[in-house]
Amino acid sequence: NVGGATFTKRLRIETIKPNRLKISLTMPEKKLLRGEPLDATMHVEWLQGATARNLKYDIQGTFISTPTTFAGYKNFYFDDPSKIFNSEESKVISGTTDAAGNAIIKACFEIGASAPGMLLANFVTRVYEESGDFSIDANRAFYSPYRRYAGIRSPQQDGGEPLKTGIEYKYEVASVN
Repeated sequence: NVGGATFTKRLRIETIKPNRLKISLTMPEKKLLRGEPLDATMHVEWLQGATARNLKYDIQGTFISTPTTFAGYKNFYFDDPSKIFNSEESKVISGTTDAAGNAIIKACFEIGASAPGMLLANFVTRVYEESGDFSIDANRAFYSPYRRYAGIRSPQQDGGEPLKTGIEYKYEVASVN
């Protein structure tokens, strides 16, 4: 009460449940390629170490544009400036772990045909307990929608000074797969 007036404000209280399952999704070392299968393995166990057998899981993937770079090609530009990629989300796979808490993840991606270059794949894994609660884990991997990239290196320096007319400049071009 302030000066005879009463003020009220409702507050929402949200409970956050911690993960009760340990999720270990092992992604391949190499970049993921469009049209080629993803071979990953997953192991799930309870935090106290017991086997998490026969639990349902699903994996969602979100793909966002990221600058395309390759080792040994510093200052080369590999992204296509005429293309724009809006992030895409897709359900990668769903299934059930086996009696040992393991699952083999086999999926094939056809995303990014109009991407300017390399994409960053964010995978969110949910494993559902029998009660309906779930634990969550996240992984990242580079995803290549193309098998080969063409890059160009401009003679302009990082300062971005304009090129002068009447002078010959050398543009370098590279092809990387």
